Order: sequence, then C-alpha cells, then structure tokens
Amino acid sequence: MEREANVHAKAPVTHLVSGIFDDAQELARQQLTLLRLEVEERLSAAKSATILMACGGLLVLLGVALLSFMLVYVLVALYPSLPLWACFGVVGAPIALTGGVVAWLGSRSIRSVGAPFVETKRAMQENVEWITAQRKSVNA
Repeated sequence: MEREANVHAKAPVTHLVSGIFDDAQELARQQLTLLRLEVEERLSAAKSATILMACGGLLVLLGVALLSFMLVYVLVALYPSLPLWACFGVVGAPIALTGGVVAWLGSRSIRSVGAPFVETKRAMQENVEWITAQRKSVNA
C-alpha cells in the first residue's frame, strides 16, 4: 500500500517536470520566431534605406559631374591660356581626394558597427543553459 502511494506521488512530479520542459521548449520556439521576425523587420528597413540612399547617391553623382564640367569651362573662360586637360585636373583632383577620404572614413565606421541581436542571442543562450541544467538534474 505504501508503495502505491509512492508511485502516485511521483507521477505528478514527473508530469510537472515534463510540463516545465514543454514550456521551456515553447519559449525557445517563440524566441526563434521573434528572432526571425526581428531579422525580417531589420532587412526590410535596411532595404528601403539602401534604395533611398542609392537613388540619392546617383542624383548627387550626376549633380557633381555636371557642376564639375561647369567649373572646368569656367576655368577655361577665365584662363584661356590654360589647356582643357589642366582645367579638368584642377577640378577633378580635389573631388577625387575628397571621395577617397570619405570612402576611408566609411570603411572605418563599418568596422565599428556592433553585432546585431545581442539581447536575443543572450536570452536564447540562457534558455538553452537552463533547459540543459534541468534535464541533467532530472536524469541524475
């Protein structure tokens, strides 16, 4: 009779432990879903921003090219003895130098960008560690 009471007392504990594991697995699934949605949201925002930046960059490039030609011909008009190729050099060199500096600064700033999803990764690691510890304690 005592043995039957022991069996009935252990059954709810195993049921509770399996419920805890089920809840932990469900939490891990929900976090993966959250991570996927977060990635999709960030990619969508990045895509929109990239398209806008590319369009703006192309328009700026066209404007700089036209203004550069204008400056070249202004130099030719102001200094008729200066050859056309020299006028292009006088206008093009500072633009190329500025572009090189901007590209260098951009490459430095890309390296400083942190890793995305740090909090989500940390929370998922904690959940995996907790589930692993619980399984080990139940199996022991």
